[in-house]
Amino acid sequence: MFSLLNFDNVEFAGKLSAMQTIFNSSTLSGNYKPSKYAEKRFLRNVPMRTMDVIYEVLKTYKGTSTLDRYVATTSQSAISEMPLEDKTLITILNKKKDGSYYIKLATIDENDILMKADLNAKTKQGVMLALMPIILSDEEAKDIYDKMSTFLEWDVDADDWLFNDHITDFGILLNQFSTNIESRITYGYECGNNAISVDTTKVSMVKQADLKVQISQEYAGTAKKFSKKESKRKAKQTEEEVIANLEGKYTYNPNRVYTDEEKNLIAKIPASYVMPKFVTEIAELFKESSAFPSPMRVAYLLGAAGTGKTEGANAIFALLGLPGGHYTCNPNTEIFDFIGQVFPNTDSDVVSFSEIREQLKLPNTDDIVYDPEGAYETLYGKRPETIPEPGDLILEMVDRVMKHMASQGAVKNFTYVESGLIRAARLGYGFEIQEIGTVLRPGVAVGLNALLETGGNAYITLPTGEVIKKHPEATFIFTSNDEYEGTCNLNQSVLDRMAMVYRIDNPPKKAMKERIMARLSFPDEAILDRMIDVIYAVSEAAKERGINDGVCGYRSLENWCMATMIKSKPLGYISEKLVYQTAIQCVMNKASQKQEYVDELMSSLTVQFSAPNNI
Repeated sequence: MFSLLNFDNVEFAGKLSAMQTIFNSSTLSGNYKPSKYAEKRFLRNVPMRTMDVIYEVLKTYKGTSTLDRYVATTSQSAISEMPLEDKTLITILNKKKDGSYYIKLATIDENDILMKADLNAKTKQGVMLALMPIILSDEEAKDIYDKMSTFLEWDVDADDWLFNDHITDFGILLNQFSTNIESRITYGYECGNNAISVDTTKVSMVKQADLKVQISQEYAGTAKKFSKKESKRKAKQTEEEVIANLEGKYTYNPNRVYTDEEKNLIAKIPASYVMPKFVTEIAELFKESSAFPSPMRVAYLLGAAGTGKTEGANAIFALLGLPGGHYTCNPNTEIFDFIGQVFPNTDSDVVSFSEIREQLKLPNTDDIVYDPEGAYETLYGKRPETIPEPGDLILEMVDRVMKHMASQGAVKNFTYVESGLIRAARLGYGFEIQEIGTVLRPGVAVGLNALLETGGNAYITLPTGEVIKKHPEATFIFTSNDEYEGTCNLNQSVLDRMAMVYRIDNPPKKAMKERIMARLSFPDEAILDRMIDVIYAVSEAAKERGINDGVCGYRSLENWCMATMIKSKPLGYISEKLVYQTAIQCVMNKASQKQEYVDELMSSLTVQFSAPNNI
């Protein structure tokens, strides 16, 4: 049988020639891990091999190779176009009733004449390209792809590969991606619903009629040989189609044209997503406020973990039709973390923005927030006539640090890599700033005030000397768990720049149930109703008792349901004993980190599910 994933032992070129492509557990050192699907084979010392065909396909799919390409899906197939010598290779993967795919191949010339193509080392790239949407439907594969996305943009001979760590990191990611795909295609029986089965024993020829298709979703490139077929009857919309119609509904500018790379970044809404009212409400306000001088472009979502803040932010960006990104704050986050990184082009030390600030004897964010008048005098050499705005002072401090970098030849001696926030501000993307409440320094959020403005002051200077003015479509959403230990209140000046603040509670019981059924197909609705009652009861009891060192919300419910379904497989039904047992680890022990508090909350569980005699 022909293998789509033969290890052809093609040497990687340029700076990637030193990249490790085979990993063994017996000889390995460091933090390498293969795909989760390959862990058992890895522990048996089965070599984990990097498939060279995967690298070529990834570059083609992302659009950073020299090849034109097109990748799309229909309701029952995946399709691709790519060059093959002086022709175009056409690939169609049709889905059979058992979930596997059979292959149709052909080459087509400039006169649209189709010719038969066999499955070989060259044409299998077209098959793998068509498989990319199916491959990336797996959460692990998508996460690995996102992590190595920037690396795929770099040329093998370019100076982007500044450090050996870059090549090492990319080598590990590429190997993990290879082992994910190899496991799902070759050892699919170990991968459950994420297995990919492609019948390579027989290849059919693409016909002219096959080139007219009803596209469900386009992923990469522009079709040159495929053409869309209009449906003769108006069928009832599926959930996926309803969601697809919502995506981009509130776009700021319907005529805006995105590059292929940007299209891949545009936020998508999962078909199983139950959309809360606040999502469409915020998207509509953002869109309609564009008619005013200072349109709404910033929102703040507050709520406990698992209430859907991040999913909501992603859905808002999808409704706006914007590419999305995010940054997760931590207690030590500083204002310069939002600007980007500077890497030396020589063996000199990594540049520290804070060290430059100290060299220039400029105040830090704490100095400015707690003593704005003193900071003003330090910056300008005179006392202020009125109480200065801390955000303006922080902007001035950052501006001076950046200009000093530029004046010292940063462009020549260093490489600046902009942050996701700066990129979103410059290009007009959506960007979520997660867990802003965890940041201990109040001046950090204040330092973002300039970018939160919607008027003429929304600008920031980069270490290259370039002045970035915020794109009118740049949209920021802050999220925070405001009731948990270690979280801080936002400075009032930052809060004032939020166009709207939404407090997100646990979704209604009906919405929780709909979401669980859509995502997991939980087999016993009556028991599910009681499990949801437990989640609500534990959450309310924790609030009443002032227990705020734990979590209890939708995410706990979903984990509880999954654990119950897995544990009940040998029985063939959901037992109350298993529901109780899985609740301890998935719900109760997360509701508080102190055992005495967990004991206090146990009655919320036992009122619905009695403890088994052996517990």
